[in-house]
Amino acid sequence: MINNIFRPNRQSIRLREYEYVSSGSYFITICTQDRVQLFGDVIDGQMQLSPMGRMVERAWENIPQYGPRIGLDEFIVMPNHIHGIILIELDGLNPHCGQARRPAPTMSWDIDMVGAGFHPRPQSHSVQWRPSVTDIVQKFKSWTTFQFKEGIKRKGAQPLHRRLWQ
Repeated sequence: MINNIFRPNRQSIRLREYEYVSSGSYFITICTQDRVQLFGDVIDGQMQLSPMGRMVERAWENIPQYGPRIGLDEFIVMPNHIHGIILIELDGLNPHCGQARRPAPTMSWDIDMVGAGFHPRPQSHSVQWRPSVTDIVQKFKSWTTFQFKEGIKRKGAQPLHRRLWQ
């Protein structure tokens, strides 16, 4: 019982009847587990990304490569969380109506934490995948967690005791 005193009472803010595969713009916030500051520091009002923060930023920029109907608008990586807007286009909405800070790089990622030339396999778009917001966020979390674990193996860094993401 004492352990639950400091834990927030989490309740879903999702709308029960809403179809999260619908066209639209979705504001996303994802926090690190236990709010551990892994992604850098705010110095003189400017976010200075750590290698892990740069990896997360690049992974976020690559979200449009998850499928032809996915785009990004503004986003920011903070010391222990990220904020971003994901666009899903299904019925004529232009997923590129906003623009991220820079174009998404090609599938040949050069991620500081990993190196060694590991590249994700391009996804075939011949099958019509209708991603939901949950699918996109889950894929992002999975990919960044994998990259983080690979970085720990290669660099010999201290592993986290728990998960990377909340």
